Amino acid sequence: NDGWTPLHYASCEGHLTVVQYLVEQAGANVDAKDNRGKTPLDLAREKKHSDIVQFLEERVRRLRQASNAQQEQYQQQQELLRQQQEDLERQRREFENQRQQELLRRQQELERQRQQKLETQRQQELERELIQQQRLKEMSLSSVCPVFLSHTGVDPDAAAFAAFVGAKLQDKYEIDSFLDSETIKTGDAWRHKIETHAKGRTVFVAILSKNYFERFWCLHELDMAFRHNCIVIPVYFGKTVEIPKATNAAFADRLGGLLAEKQLEEDSSVVLRRWLTNMTALDAIHGMRHYSVHKHWMNDFCNQVAEEVHNQLLEEH
Repeated sequence: NDGWTPLHYASCEGHLTVVQYLVEQAGANVDAKDNRGKTPLDLAREKKHSDIVQFLEERVRRLRQASNAQQEQYQQQQELLRQQQEDLERQRREFENQRQQELLRRQQELERQRQQKLETQRQQELERELIQQQRLKEMSLSSVCPVFLSHTGVDPDAAAFAAFVGAKLQDKYEIDSFLDSETIKTGDAWRHKIETHAKGRTVFVAILSKNYFERFWCLHELDMAFRHNCIVIPVYFGKTVEIPKATNAAFADRLGGLLAEKQLEEDSSVVLRRWLTNMTALDAIHGMRHYSVHKHWMNDFCNQVAEEVHNQLLEEH
C-alpha cells in the first residue's frame, strides 16, 4: 500500500546484489516513485547505503545521457523534417509563380464577368425596390390603411405604444396605419369603421397588454383579422402577458359573458368557438415581446416593430 517496488525494498535494506539484478537483468525502473514521491535512490541515501547510492546514481546518469542522446536525435530529425518542408514549400512557390500570370489573367476575366453580373443584379434590385416603394406609397394613399394597430385603451402604456408605432411607420416608412383613438372621431359610426378597416387590413398588429383579452372589441378585431387572412403580428406588451389557452374553462366563461352583453348577428356559441380557435392560432405565431417602459428601450422596440411591419408589407406586395 506504500507504493514500493521490489527495487525500493532492496535499496532500503541495502541489498546491492539484488539491486543490481533488478536493474540490469529485470529492467526495474530506477525513477519509480512511492506514495511519498520517493525513488529507490532517495531511500538508499536516507539509509546511507553508499554502494547502492553510487550504483543507482551511475545508472541514473546513464539513463539521462541516453535520454539526452535520444532528444538530440529527435531534434535532428525535426530539423531535417523542417528543412524538407521548407524545400517543398519553396518548390510549391516556384510552381505557383510559374502559373501566376495565367491565373491572374483568368481571375481578371472572371472578376470582369462578376462585376458585370453584380451590376445587372443591382439594376434589377433597384427596379424592384422602386416598384415596392411605389406600391407601398399607393397603399398609404388609398382609403384603407395597410396596417391595423389593435390595442385596448384600458392599458394606457399599451395605447401610447400603439400611437408611437403608428408615428414610426409614418415618419420612417411613410406607411399609414389605423389607430382607433386617432382615426375615429366623435360621432362616427365607430363599430362600422373598425370592421371596415380590419377587413381591408394587410398587416394586423395585436398589442397584447394585460387587459387585451378581456375587451370585446380587441377580440372582435382579432377575429376579423383571422377571418380576412391578414398578416397577424403579436406584440406581447409586458413580461407576464400570455395568450389564454383555448382549453381554459374560466377564460371561455368570461368570453361567453362578453358575447352575452352584445347584440350579435351570429350565434354567440359559434363566435365563441371561433374566438377560442383564434387563441390557438395566435399562440402558434412567433411574436415580439416588450419588457420595459423605459424611454430608450421602448424607442428601440418601436423601431423593431415598425421594421417588421415594413418587411411584411414588402413580402406581401
